[in-house]
Formats: sequence, structure tokens, C-alpha cells
Amino acid sequence: MKNFIDGQQDIFSVFGIVDEYAEQKKHEEEMQRQHKAEELRKKMEKASSSTETTKKEEAAFEVNEFTVIRYFGESIDILTYFSPEEISDGVLIKNKDGEKRKKIDGETLRKRMEKDYPELVKGMTEMIFLKDKNIVIPVMKAKKKGSMGTPSLMEGVSPSLPIRIPFSILREFISVAKLFGEFSLEVHADIYYFPKTGKFLLDFPAQRVSKYWCEVTESVASIAQRVGMGNSVKIMEIHSHHMLAPVPSVQDDLSERVPGMLYGIIGFTHKVFPEVTIRKYTGSGWEIVLYRDVFEDPFFSVPPTFQMDKIEVVSE
Repeated sequence: MKNFIDGQQDIFSVFGIVDEYAEQKKHEEEMQRQHKAEELRKKMEKASSSTETTKKEEAAFEVNEFTVIRYFGESIDILTYFSPEEISDGVLIKNKDGEKRKKIDGETLRKRMEKDYPELVKGMTEMIFLKDKNIVIPVMKAKKKGSMGTPSLMEGVSPSLPIRIPFSILREFISVAKLFGEFSLEVHADIYYFPKTGKFLLDFPAQRVSKYWCEVTESVASIAQRVGMGNSVKIMEIHSHHMLAPVPSVQDDLSERVPGMLYGIIGFTHKVFPEVTIRKYTGSGWEIVLYRDVFEDPFFSVPPTFQMDKIEVVSE
């Protein structure tokens, strides 16, 4: 007797019963996708060559002895990097004219933290000060991405992730990338990891997108507050190349330069199974990272109905 029924998917279809809940859910998902596609179509019609971005006024960087740095899920005392005298009077700076005191700013803190956290590189990191909470949050900024250019890759590296990213995270991004791909548009997202809970988050920041590039326009402070106030750490930036190959461009090479950060590209989104390229910046170049070292394998489990004793292996 066969363990499956040709053309059947579940117990409902076996007996010719319509699963009304499943049908309703499928209909709602299709309607939602059509709605999103229509929104995207209208945005394309209204797209202009220039977009005015309004920036929110950020709080002055005024730390004190009670300021806490929130990074990688940990709370770090500001006194770890500055003495009480430096906090009150400023950091001592030597130059040809002698010595003077300089007030602590975000760059001064970033530079000292970089010795412990090499990924906090200049130009790629913004130090956000939340005055009402007396907290500083180091945030790595996403730069403009593009799909035209020449790649510069090297083979083989395994990232130091504590656990692999759930496949559902990648599936969600590909679903959005496919939608944008229908209009030949790129799209960007960030993947965050929460060390204390072991959970991951896929976040789509406010951005401008086009056929050949995508650029985040949302302020770093806004993103930081939305994704966890220092309880999370960004471990991956991922963007799509719609129907083009997932090959890093010159623009990508200029933007993707945070040591240890994972960078992913999804290409050929018109295919049932798009292609994925993952790499990591080492400080001197990029190294290709194997998919299986980053994401969970969606094809790992074997169906419980599969019976190995029905299989006969023969030699040719």
C-alpha cells in the first residue's frame, strides 16, 4: 500500500473536504501581496530624481559618571573608558602648542572602544546619546548598496555566530525581495541578534530604492530605538539585486567595510530559488562565507513517512 495519495496535500483533500481556514488564509495573503504591489507601483509612478530628507535634531553628547554604554546586550560603565577627571574636565590633548582639554564626544568614545571592539570603525559607526536615559549606543551604519560593478572575493571563512540564523528570516527577506524584483528594484534589510535571548530580528529601515542601488534614509537613532536600545547587535546587512546576479559591485565594496560583519546579496529573484552570496570583510578584503555556516538548512529534516527499506541501491 502506498504511503501517499497522488495529488493530495493533507487530510482535508484526501476526503474531498475544503479547509476553509487554509483557503481564507491563502486568500488574505494573496490580497495583502497585491495591496503591497499596488503601493509599490504607485511609489514608482511618483518617484522623482531628488528626495528631501528631514533629519531630527539629536541630543548633545553630554556624558557624566553615571552614563552607561549599551552594546551587544551588555551595560558598560563609561568609567571603563574615561577617568572621572576626563569626564568632568575633558580629555587631555597634546599638540605643538602644548596641552589642552577637549570635551568628550562620540568619536573620542568610539576610538577608545575600538580597541575592544574592532568592528566599531570610523565612518561606519555612529555613537547615539539618549539624554533621557543617559545611555550611549554604538550603532554600525548601513551604507549605499548597488548592483553594478566588479567583484573582489576570496574563498572560505566561517563566521563566529553562536547559533545559525533561522531560515525563516531569510525566507521573509526573499519574499519582500521578490515583490520588489517584479519592478526591478533593490531593497535592503538588517539582521539583528539578541545575545540574552538568542533570538533574531529582520528589520527593513526607511530607505530609497532604485534599479541599481538602495540607500537607508532613516536616522541611526531611530533605528537604534526600534530594534532594541542596545540589547541587540547587527550581525548582517542584506540587499537584493532583483533579476541580476548576486555579485558584489564596486559600490558594495565601498560600503561593506565593517570588520566581522556579514554581508548578503540575493540575486535572480525571478527564480523559484534565488541565489545567495554571503561574504565578510576582514580589514584587507572580503571572504566568501558558506551559506550553511550562517543560516539553518531548510531541507535538513526527513519526512517521517519516508521508509528507507523501500529503497534499493544498485551498482552501475
